[in-house]
Amino acid sequence: MMKSLKRLVGRQNGQALPIVLCLLAVGGLTIAASLNFSTYTLNGTRIVKQNVDGIYAAGAGVEYNLWAIKTGNATLTQLPQQINDLTVNMSTYNASGFSTLYINNMVSGGHSEWYQVNTNITAVGGNTYNVTITITADADAWPNKNLSEMGAVLPLGYTYVNNSTSVNPSDNITPDNPTSTGYDSHGSCWVKWTWQQGGSQPSIVRNMVYTEKFQITGTGATGGLYAWIDGGSRDIGVVGQITGALTTINATAIRTRDGKIIARIYCQALAGSSGVYILSWRVTN
Repeated sequence: MMKSLKRLVGRQNGQALPIVLCLLAVGGLTIAASLNFSTYTLNGTRIVKQNVDGIYAAGAGVEYNLWAIKTGNATLTQLPQQINDLTVNMSTYNASGFSTLYINNMVSGGHSEWYQVNTNITAVGGNTYNVTITITADADAWPNKNLSEMGAVLPLGYTYVNNSTSVNPSDNITPDNPTSTGYDSHGSCWVKWTWQQGGSQPSIVRNMVYTEKFQITGTGATGGLYAWIDGGSRDIGVVGQITGALTTINATAIRTRDGKIIARIYCQALAGSSGVYILSWRVTN
């Protein structure tokens, strides 16, 4: 019995070698693929982190100059310290004159700073709200100017209540319903009153305050309401709740060791007396 067992074991000497060689070959292929995958993953992670660091750094440059414009400080062409080990360069350009956000379009105006347009919204009950457009003419305004247009962009999800201007007709610039309505590119409803030159145009007198009251209905947040007027004289131009100097800020995050540009941010903002409104924010790598 023992002799038979020894002969059986003896015949299998060397059979483990092919198995080991196969395992080594398979392991080598698997390890090589795993190492390549790990390398690609690490490189991808490094690139993503580099891009994120660059976006944050360039964003810091834009934010600084926006803060400087809002507070009346001087804008910078370079941040005094590095952000994420990156140098941040900025350039700021101001368009001449004043501009107004008018149904998602920028319109340049003349002496729009002589007039102010504001809105107020209060709840009536249910889904109905009162809206008041207030127009104020400063002491420097022209003695008498006629309106050719008045309008408002309503909060998203709200529409104008028909005939609601007649609720307080004695206090309103006009008791009529809007001449036209529509929707902007974001889906917000707008209303607009227009008057023909030489017709029954409302007059705006210096040092006076005028109001237009109406109602809206809908659901959702009530923010985002703004209004505008357009004077009969081109010297006034479009005046709105969001009116100011159109400013463009470009910020570039640069890797110091080799001068490579990691990220760029282009920002366009409207800087007015009521604050700074960011109109666009574009990131490139």
